Amino acid sequence: MASRFKNAFLDEYDLEWQKKLVRVVLTDPLFAEQISEILDVNFFSVSNYRIILKSFYSYRETYNSFPPIDMLISSMETDVKDGSEWGQIKKFLIETKTNNHVDEEEFIKDSAIQFCRKKKVTSAIIEITDILSKKSDETSYEDSLKIFTNAVNAGAVNNIGHRYVDDFAARYSATRRHAITTGIPKLDTITGGGLGRGELGLIVSGTGGGKSMMLVALAGAAMRAGYNVIYYTLELGDTEIGRRFDSNLTTVPLDSLMNNKDFIFEEVSKLGNKLIVKEYPTKQGTMQMIRAHIEKQKRMGWHPDLIVVDYADLLKFTTRYSEMRHDLQGVTEELRGLGKEFNAGVWTASQSNREGYKTSSTGLEHLSEAFSKSFCTDLAIVIGRTPKEKANNTAIYNIGKNRNGMDGVKFLGKMDTSAVQVSFDSILDEDYDIQQRKYNEQSEADAKNAIARKYYSDNFLPED
Repeated sequence: MASRFKNAFLDEYDLEWQKKLVRVVLTDPLFAEQISEILDVNFFSVSNYRIILKSFYSYRETYNSFPPIDMLISSMETDVKDGSEWGQIKKFLIETKTNNHVDEEEFIKDSAIQFCRKKKVTSAIIEITDILSKKSDETSYEDSLKIFTNAVNAGAVNNIGHRYVDDFAARYSATRRHAITTGIPKLDTITGGGLGRGELGLIVSGTGGGKSMMLVALAGAAMRAGYNVIYYTLELGDTEIGRRFDSNLTTVPLDSLMNNKDFIFEEVSKLGNKLIVKEYPTKQGTMQMIRAHIEKQKRMGWHPDLIVVDYADLLKFTTRYSEMRHDLQGVTEELRGLGKEFNAGVWTASQSNREGYKTSSTGLEHLSEAFSKSFCTDLAIVIGRTPKEKANNTAIYNIGKNRNGMDGVKFLGKMDTSAVQVSFDSILDEDYDIQQRKYNEQSEADAKNAIARKYYSDNFLPED
């Protein structure tokens, strides 16, 4: 395979073209970085070019930066043993430094990238064919998709990053961070407008704490603002999630939807096709399946602005670590990467542990299985709902992490699960926390006393 591509390379690109390509690589760090993962230096017919490029990229690997030509000359002088060969190499490098203009530079770049990417994808297809011929199961399909995705994306990025001084104005551009509203004014205020594209938001609560309700409310707000939303449900059915959206978007209570179908259809039709709900069975949906589904929507001309995964803990792990906490951390890292890949905001949720169930002052320390799940999040909201809050259709919202503004603040707000309505109404102070802890302690004590009284009554009191 390698010899076939080398012959194709030599047939298509003559010595003059190869010479120009080497000069472009040496003088354009941005292009050198872009083509580094797909360029096979062994394809060059001139040994001097192979030696130069191997030394050039070896220097980058060792010192994490590309060498200026003077430094490259110094580093190569002791490595090249053949005197006459070194003389030719040094002459070529000095000429490149003296005159770094390359005729038809853009054509050289484009044709080199096109050839190398074609070679990368073709090699990936051959590797995938070999994998599937030996074993065809879900793991092999996942591995094959990863190989093909990596091959397609290789060499596609042409951005070395944010130059701190040169790109100063970009940091203050209104379009630099595109935030998607949460529909909660107080939350939008402290996050700079909501959840940004490429950012990951995490909702944390216990069972029955309102994770899915909150995710639907956030997605509904994005739809009302004109954004496209994909909602992946791994616990509830797609039609059940659809009914929750009906309730959220129209404020019709869940138990009254059937009697208001005409009104609901009229209202939601005004939004257009802004929402896709995709259901995967619990622990059957994977990140690769989600990625493939999004790619399919894009090919059909429908691009998501917001991706919701309800919820991360229920995804199937395709890479197994020795401890579950590493699996869970890996999933949240992949979700954030998904947002970057598709330039979309990503919301998901996670379960709190048993201690988190007992208090409305739940924090990130109550994350079930893995506190590390919060490491790569940009915004984390922890919902606390004791029986007292549930009875009042309220919740305590703790901003556990916020990369774009204030965190550590708690809000008392609405959590009306009967109509999927959420709001942040007022900031809580320390006095409320003290009172709430006393309430929680008293409730727990009352429950223990009731159990003790029943036990005493059942075992020690005489029967009538």
